[in-house]
Amino acid sequence: MWAPALYLQTRQPPRNRRPGQHTVPGQHAAPGQHAAAAEDDPAFALQAERLGSELRQRYRDPARVTLTSIPGMGHAFAAEPGIEPAPQTPEAKLVDAAVTEWFSRYLW
Repeated sequence: MWAPALYLQTRQPPRNRRPGQHTVPGQHAAPGQHAAAAEDDPAFALQAERLGSELRQRYRDPARVTLTSIPGMGHAFAAEPGIEPAPQTPEAKLVDAAVTEWFSRYLW
């Protein structure tokens, strides 16, 4: 159940620090993985690269933000919906591999 008092507590600075003594920006930032389709509209790849670049500038360890370009993939990495389930595309397997590697590095 959502409790306004709990929400407000989580928004307060830690009690053992004075205002302005928070951690360095990006010091404890969560790692980020971005995937872009190599055969998609170039505007999408450009936006993904710009996002990654902006995030890397804010991280103490810029290597924690990665962008993976999936060769041969267009905008969608799954087949169009139909009556029967479609097998996984080769591009979807590459996305799975990139995400699995990222999960293995940061979450296990």
